[in-house]
Formats: sequence, C-alpha cells, structure tokens
Amino acid sequence: MGNPIMELMQQNSRQRQGNNPIAMLAEFKKFAAGITPAQAEQRIQQLLASGQMSQTQYQQLQEQAKQFM
Repeated sequence: MGNPIMELMQQNSRQRQGNNPIAMLAEFKKFAAGITPAQAEQRIQQLLASGQMSQTQYQQLQEQAKQFM
C-alpha cells in the first residue's frame, strides 16, 4: 500500500508540469521524436473515425499548431 501523501504530492507535481510551457515543450519534443508524420496522420484518422476526436476539435488543434509554429 502506497503512501497517500506521496501520491498526492506526485499528482500535484504532474499537474504543475502541465501548466509549465518548458515542461510541455520537452514532452512535445519527446513525443515528436517517436512519431513520423504518416503515423501521426494515421492516429488522427483513427481518433476521428472512432469519435474520440471531433472534426471541430481537430480544427482547433490544427489552428493551435499553426500558431505554435
């Protein structure tokens, strides 16, 4: 059985990293290094086909990516 205080601290640490742009950029670089454009397109099509991502969400993410670049 784990220590609930340590688990809470780790959870809070992960949440703070989600708001940290430098940590987000590092995670993105790690993600990008492990995926090709073809694999990314295939995954997007799977998400759209399964309904896990709507066309609207896809367009919003596409706009955010353009702004990021």
